[in-house]
Amino acid sequence: MRKSIVYILIALVVISAGTVLYNTFLYTPGQKVNWEKVELEKKALESKDAAVSGIVTLWRESDNEKIYLYDQGTDKVFGAFYIADKRYPLGQVSMKLGRLHNDIKHETLFGEGSYRVDGVMGSDSPITTYYKIENRQPYEILSIEAKVQELDINGDGQKEIISAPGAPKETKIYSYEQDSLQVAHLNDQLDAATSVTFDKPNRFLVYREEKGQTIYELQGDHLVKIKEE
Repeated sequence: MRKSIVYILIALVVISAGTVLYNTFLYTPGQKVNWEKVELEKKALESKDAAVSGIVTLWRESDNEKIYLYDQGTDKVFGAFYIADKRYPLGQVSMKLGRLHNDIKHETLFGEGSYRVDGVMGSDSPITTYYKIENRQPYEILSIEAKVQELDINGDGQKEIISAPGAPKETKIYSYEQDSLQVAHLNDQLDAATSVTFDKPNRFLVYREEKGQTIYELQGDHLVKIKEE
């Protein structure tokens, strides 16, 4: 009788351990995203005269906050803030490539209002620069030499920046946590993948020469493999 009880207890322990191992394997959270802290530039723009000439476009937030883009009769695009009757040149923000096609947006990034200026410095060299205004003083806070997207990819209610410069693509995610900017280099974290591209909210297409394409999904702070082709 005692032996039977012992065997039953051993069997229950084995079953419980097996269940734990099975669930651990089944619900493995995937690879945790590693973040590196980076410093926000926050470079104050100097107030000075700048000749706004040539083809000019105006983006107006209010009578006291304006951004001009102009070409000075060249193949380059320059920018300038006008704030409370003061002029703050941005310098060159793009090549013209036939027209002033640059995009300016005023939006909430990392929980704060910011201006985003998109440009290109060559046929395949996009650049995106973010500015913010504090007490009527404009600052350049971040410049990324890549095409970027802004999406809340981890569901925390705050947009992250996804950038993918180069060919093949090297994808990075910028996030703002606890008053600091951090970046995750997905190619390095996914076994030195040859190319990582953003597919749709939360999903990334990962290509390796020896393995082909794999689809990963960002779930919380983990990258989870959901499909291998």
